[in-house]
Amino acid sequence: MTLIGAMTLCGAAVAGSVEDYVDLRTAELIDTQCEVLKYVEFRYLIDAQFTALQQTAEWGWLKSGRFTQEQYNSWIDARNVEARTKADETGGCTQAAGRYLLLARDRANARIAQDLLLALHFDSLAETDLDRRLLEADQKQSVMAYDAFLQQVYGASYQDFMAFQRQQAVSLLPVSSGDPYDLDTNAVDALYARSAADTEKVSEAQRRAILAIGAVQFEVMAESNGWRVLPLGLEGGWVIPTLRRADVSDRSDRLVVVAGPDSYGLADYSGSFQQLLAQAPDGTVRLMVFGEVAARLGPNPGARLYIPSMPLPVGVDDWSYFNQPGFRDLAMVWDGVPAASACLGGPCFDFPPEVFDAIGRRGANGQVELFIADSPDALPGPITPGSYRSGRIASRHFFTLMPK
Repeated sequence: MTLIGAMTLCGAAVAGSVEDYVDLRTAELIDTQCEVLKYVEFRYLIDAQFTALQQTAEWGWLKSGRFTQEQYNSWIDARNVEARTKADETGGCTQAAGRYLLLARDRANARIAQDLLLALHFDSLAETDLDRRLLEADQKQSVMAYDAFLQQVYGASYQDFMAFQRQQAVSLLPVSSGDPYDLDTNAVDALYARSAADTEKVSEAQRRAILAIGAVQFEVMAESNGWRVLPLGLEGGWVIPTLRRADVSDRSDRLVVVAGPDSYGLADYSGSFQQLLAQAPDGTVRLMVFGEVAARLGPNPGARLYIPSMPLPVGVDDWSYFNQPGFRDLAMVWDGVPAASACLGGPCFDFPPEVFDAIGRRGANGQVELFIADSPDALPGPITPGSYRSGRIASRHFFTLMPK
């Protein structure tokens, strides 16, 4: 049996069955040890597990009240024990483990391919189409790079694989959303009245497309700059990325991404780039910027963090406080120092370890502000309540990773 044959058979397993969840969970446990999957594949594997669970009888019983939350949790725990047993029985990173990893890779890439096709579809729409969502040149290059990876994975079956994923992507769109048979060519220029259900369909398709483009761009950019992106599980079921140099085997020698990647818009609204914050082994917080638009920051950009240092006013939560005009007045201000270490192809700044602790002390729901500009001396504009501004950084993962 060929590799793709095994993949196809795995992909044809009964969707949503208990066995499906257990096998996908087994794949996760194996990959945590063997580090075979790309990070984007791993994240989509986690999503596939949840999708499988939602289609089990036990999930229906929980929603109908036949199962209490405690009964459902007990059932899940038992299934996870099954998965751990299966993973242990493979003997580690062996051929026996391969079938689970093939299942995971196939299931993840089916969804990734569909979402990338959706992104190309929305990018190809006419300028007059309100559904149009343009991709930057480097985002399209990332799609091409990932497509090359898929061609390596599926070999002679690549065309059949993509044809099927194109059909699946089409089913996610209203009939009138463009050419329904060739999503990666120019779509039909049509304006039409849309039902609420169709509007929801398009919104969900765009959400999926945006998430896939961001995830693939990050992975491709990291790999092209000598990094591997690997998952780190946190309490509460969170999974976050870490960055490790491709030629390093020490798992502790890594950057833990505690915020992002997220989009950051230029001050003149002419475009946006990607940014993330990561903790180095010595506690340094590194800001890494990437994306084609980041070049517009010029040769001497600057970065600054505003971290609230006082308790919030009574009755004000962290989310709303971020939009108050006085947010920066009593904040601790930290300026980033240009980093000499490896980054992601764009500007890079280091903040001292004290910054990690200062952000973590804001708790699980804190909000801090990141300001990036074309000069270290630039100042952010005034805060207008109710208006959007880039640079909102959540403290959740800082808080989770702080020593307790």
